[in-house]
Amino acid sequence: MSIPKNLASKYTRLLTLWPTDPLRQFTFRTVLQKRLTKHNESASRTQATTTTTPPAPAPAPVSPQQQASEVVQINALFSLVEDRYATKYKLSEKYTRPRANPEYYARLMRELDEAPTRSRFSNWVRSWKGYLRWQ
Repeated sequence: MSIPKNLASKYTRLLTLWPTDPLRQFTFRTVLQKRLTKHNESASRTQATTTTTPPAPAPAPVSPQQQASEVVQINALFSLVEDRYATKYKLSEKYTRPRANPEYYARLMRELDEAPTRSRFSNWVRSWKGYLRWQ
């Protein structure tokens, strides 16, 4: 099944806009890339025919329902990339800075930013700092 060129161009644009995730080994970006290359390979197999090899079976054309489904999925992904929901539904201060622990989310974000750049030794030291309590 090959996707139309306009959908493929939307997928490639989405790949350029999708943020990288340094904490995960397999990111959503790689899943999208594999999906796009799978569609491109199936399309290129039908175009490349040689005399020595028998022709590969033609991929099934995309039905209008499948194409509409792809468009809906792409629009949903673009809404996530553009943070439409974060701007539409803003969180109030009482959720982002709770009274019991107002610096929790700030420390969590700082920890997530530092985590990919830490070495194994520094991870080991940080874990032992958690076990030992100096009074």
